[in-house]
Amino acid sequence: MVYADNDSNMRKALWNDTIAYSSLYEGPWIVMGDFNDILAPKERMGSSTIQASSMNDFILCTQESHLFDLSFSGDFFTWSNKQIGSGGVVSKIDRVLANIEWVNLFTCSMSDFLNPGVSAHSPMVCSVFEHRQHGPPPFKFFNYLTEEPDFLDIVRESWKGIIKGNLMFVLVSKLKKVKHALNEWRRGKSNNLTEEVCKAKEVMIIYQNNVQLRPLDADAAYVERRAVSAYAKAVRQEESMLKQKSWVQLMELGNSNSSLFHNYLKERRCRYNIPTLQDSNGNMLDEDNEISLECVKFFSDLFKEDVTSTFTDDDAEFVNFSNLVSANDACNLVSPVTRDEFVYALSCSGSSKASRPDGLSSHFFKGSLADAESLKTALSMFSKISGLE
Repeated sequence: MVYADNDSNMRKALWNDTIAYSSLYEGPWIVMGDFNDILAPKERMGSSTIQASSMNDFILCTQESHLFDLSFSGDFFTWSNKQIGSGGVVSKIDRVLANIEWVNLFTCSMSDFLNPGVSAHSPMVCSVFEHRQHGPPPFKFFNYLTEEPDFLDIVRESWKGIIKGNLMFVLVSKLKKVKHALNEWRRGKSNNLTEEVCKAKEVMIIYQNNVQLRPLDADAAYVERRAVSAYAKAVRQEESMLKQKSWVQLMELGNSNSSLFHNYLKERRCRYNIPTLQDSNGNMLDEDNEISLECVKFFSDLFKEDVTSTFTDDDAEFVNFSNLVSANDACNLVSPVTRDEFVYALSCSGSSKASRPDGLSSHFFKGSLADAESLKTALSMFSKISGLE
């Protein structure tokens, strides 16, 4: 528990002590309290002056200590000077910081910032939810699978078959078949690429030791070369998978960033975890099945037929569309889609972009449409769905 001094120079001692402690203790830990400083300009409103040097010192402290905000809910601004009008200032100076070891041990943990009441600060509560049983993770296609020699055969085989219905239904149904086949195919392989990397490395070391014993043996050299290739492939696949899971887009593969992706993935899982949820009646839910049912209910209610729109004809007067589609652009929108346009649009979609809701990434479509027959089928279906044929 900390209470940082109001003087920025005095706070430097706390930052140095925090950094020193993090270098000595490797276990899970959190630090919470009033830090009297912010980590970003958006965390303060109403004040025209933000001490950049003081904020940078705090940022450097969290970076050197490998600390980050624990997933939180409730009030964003945790302090107010209680003044009304132009003199009012609100800031997020109270927070709960945790290290990656804490997140690894207490995956379902979060902090909640309550209403301040008569105080200028929001009280904070740190909760740990143990023994939470989450359901199976949703399907996610990993881009490295397109490198496998039997990938296209799996896609072609599962794409076959006649499905009756409108073209959009046919397309969605075929994609479901492909997804199911890919899921079964992936289960037949190793589900733990990290273990595969360790095994491949052990095999590589064994054969490299054999080469040292028989440096002029051609057979031993060929076997060693295959072992090195297998290890390099396993490392590349693991890093690709972790990058997709972590959504780290700022670093390129090939620089042994697996540890970075692992840590970012743990922090991201903790940040986007939903341990609690308040339902429409104000009740706090803390069980996964209750939370999932409330989410389904909320979005189902949005699409009920008896829900009437509050938008009226009078409101239309206030709607001003500054950019309208020209007549020529409107004609182009319904013009036939050419093969070159289709290929160009697909190639412009980044392979590292987030997957669609069904778990299929843009890289999947690039890989699955690599042959001419698949491309022809997809282009024909796209044109029919668009009503162009």
